[in-house]
Amino acid sequence: MMAAGVPRKCDIHAQVLTHVGLAMLRYVEGRSFGDVGRISLRIGINSGPVVAGVIGRTKFIYDLWAIR
Repeated sequence: MMAAGVPRKCDIHAQVLTHVGLAMLRYVEGRSFGDVGRISLRIGINSGPVVAGVIGRTKFIYDLWAIR
């Protein structure tokens, strides 16, 4: 998971995410990854406000939740 426009606003966040997603697809296309072999990706993009935060006391995890 990744986010654009966090923590600073980015007016072209959708375009940034689209370019990154396409670059990821191009990177894995036709490649073999060790014992796993070839992999396929499905990219989804959501746009809108989110709430973000750190979860945990001993093992910290950063998470995002879409606001609907």
